[in-house]
This record gives sequence, structure tokens and C-alpha cells, in this order.
Amino acid sequence: MKRRRRAGGEPLPNLAIYLEEVKYYLTDVLHDDWQGLLKLAASNIDPLILVPEEVQLDPRTEDAIGSMYAKHILTPRTRKCKCPLILVIEQPTEMQRQLMYQVERLQFLCKGRATVFPYPELTRELRWKFQQKSLKAVDMLDLVSPYYDFVGEREPQWVHQILTVANTPELVSPFYNAVAQTLPRPIEQAIDKSLFARSAAVAMLFSDERGDFIWHVWDAEKDGGQWTCPGGDVIRKVDGDLLGTAQREWNEEVLGFEFEAIRDSRVEPVVLPFLANESARYPVQTYVYAKATAEFFESTRAGRDRFRFEIPPHSVRYSSRLGRDEYYMLNTDPTLVFVEHDWGVWSHIKADGPEVPKGEGPPGRKVRWENVEALKVHWPHISELFLSQSPLCQTAQAKGKRKRKATRRFQGRAG
Repeated sequence: MKRRRRAGGEPLPNLAIYLEEVKYYLTDVLHDDWQGLLKLAASNIDPLILVPEEVQLDPRTEDAIGSMYAKHILTPRTRKCKCPLILVIEQPTEMQRQLMYQVERLQFLCKGRATVFPYPELTRELRWKFQQKSLKAVDMLDLVSPYYDFVGEREPQWVHQILTVANTPELVSPFYNAVAQTLPRPIEQAIDKSLFARSAAVAMLFSDERGDFIWHVWDAEKDGGQWTCPGGDVIRKVDGDLLGTAQREWNEEVLGFEFEAIRDSRVEPVVLPFLANESARYPVQTYVYAKATAEFFESTRAGRDRFRFEIPPHSVRYSSRLGRDEYYMLNTDPTLVFVEHDWGVWSHIKADGPEVPKGEGPPGRKVRWENVEALKVHWPHISELFLSQSPLCQTAQAKGKRKRKATRRFQGRAG
């Protein structure tokens, strides 16, 4: 295995496993027994793991896995921290390294996979951060950046090249810098950032004489519930790229309406990054803008203000009251369907953001704030591709004109 090296040319001393993609199986089925996961990987059982089996390993392998416990460390996982789950083994032997790499062969019903990568020396400061129950974003980034760097070097499709301007948040998130030449200010004033993307959401749009609309689903997880764009975390081995993540998440959350079947194939989806706030867990968020067909729009809106999905017979609905048995079944029963959302709605896009109509279903009308802000930032770039000219677009264009005038005045003074 190729090892990353320190500045002096020596290989990094430690090895780590990125377990965030398989954390649900690890918790719900293996009860956080990461050594049990290594034992499954070292056995000759089928790569797809459902109900864990009792495996028999030779004593040498058992000893190699057992002795890892004394030199392991895990990223903190608390309600306040929520750091991506990473297992680090300090200075593993060659046999232990080989055993760790075998975890990458395992497959799970959640579709996630483990990734093994080199990890730097655990300094006193790093050890302290591993032991904290709450971390600032910059400290959490110190723990997870070795994974981001490792994947970003090999799979650059997960990294957004962001172009920003100081004190100008409206200029964040151009089309992978393609719009950089049209920005109303000297290019040398830009600040380039490379940020790792761990999530993607679909902003499905539609426009006709009734106005401009964006599709939302009801998410009852936070603050009593809110409307949000379908989306979720990246599963690298399955998704391939961020568009793949968005498409998979749509198909999992908008039941009965496949992404490729309901989008207007005449308009290519646009992938855009959005900086919500300083975060190590989600350094940058990804929005995939697509245009819906008239058939999907009418079938989910005709005669109703909200649309209720048809629930499959053998399913489990998302709820904060789900018990251990339900979580176990979701990881071990391939015939079970997980229903995250019961309701969807077409929100009317207005100058101050999407407006959810009243009607049957959830009482709340609040839209997730990242969705609102991302739409405002991206609208000047996408409106001509997807929609008619709306109040939100006109407002954004007016802001752009004012900025261009201010920039010209500034340049005039500088001259």
C-alpha cells in the first residue's frame, strides 16, 4: 500500500479508518464494537454484511486485532461535537495495517464503505482535541483534515474550488469558478479556497405563468419540523460524484418519483457550492439545481397545496421514537423501506425567499435557512437557465448593479 509521507520524506506513522459512512451499522448492529468489524473483515464471509456472524480466526490474527485496543483513539462523538467518526491506530504493525485495509472490502445495506488512510503523529495538542466533548470548528478540522486531504488528492470531484471576495458573501459560490471572469471586480482581489464537500441536496425548480417554484419535503427532525430540499451525506464508493449523491438522496427521499424520470432532460443540472458557516463537519454544502417536468409539477400539486407520498407497505417511518429493533432491521433487512418524509410541497419563490403555502399536512411553514440563503446566492447564476424573471431574481440583479457601480467608484478613486 502506498503510504503518505511527512515533510522529511518518512511515511506517516499512524493508520486510520474513516467510519462515518458506516456509523449506523457500527452502532445499531455491532454496538460500537470496532474490533468486531475488523474480525468480520479478516474472515472469508461475503462482503455484504447484514446479520453479523460468529467468525473463527486464527490465534495470530485474534491477537493482532486485540492488541490494537491499547493503541487506538476515536474522534469524539457527542451531541455538542458530532465530529465525523474516525478510528486511529498508532504505529500499527505490518500485519495490523493489512487487517485494517481489509475493512474496505466490506459492504453494508446503508451503502456506505470504510476508507483507510495514513494519519499523522498524535501530538499532545491533537490528543487533547481527541478527548474533548465539544470542539470549535477549527479544532475539529485538525482531526478530520487528514481524511479530507487524502481523498481530495485522489478524487478531486469531492472538492469545491471556491472563489470569494472579502465582505462580499453574495459572490461566494460561482460555477466552479467559471463565472469568475464576469465578477465586477479585479480578479486579483479574489481569495481561493479548496473545500471538501460531504453532502449534496437537490433544488428542484419549476416555472410557468403562475410563478417560480422550488420543491421541499417536510423534515420533522429539528425545532419541531421544517421544510427542506431533499439531500444528505456523500457515499463515495456508490455516488461517484456530487451529482450522484444528490440523485441518490432524491430517489431515497422522494418516494415514487425517480430523479431522472421527473427532471427536464433538456436542461442539465448545475452543481454549486454554498458556504453556510464555518464548519469542519460540513466545510461546504452542495446544491444541485435541476428543472422539473410539467408532469411532475402537476401531479404533485394539482388540486392540493401539499402532496402526501404513498407509503410502501413494508416500511419504517422516520421518527425520534424509533427503537433499537427498528434501527437493527433497517441495517439487516433488504426488503424494508425507510421513509424519511411523508409530505412534499412546491414553495413559491418570492423576493425574501421561498413561501410555503398553507394546507393539509404539517402545520409549520418554516423553510430551512441554508436553503433560503443558498437560493438567494445562486439565483443570479441559475435564473436564466431554469426559470422566468421573478422578484427574487430582479432583487439580486439590482444588488449586482449597485455592486458594479460601487466597484467602479472604488477603482476610480484608486486610479
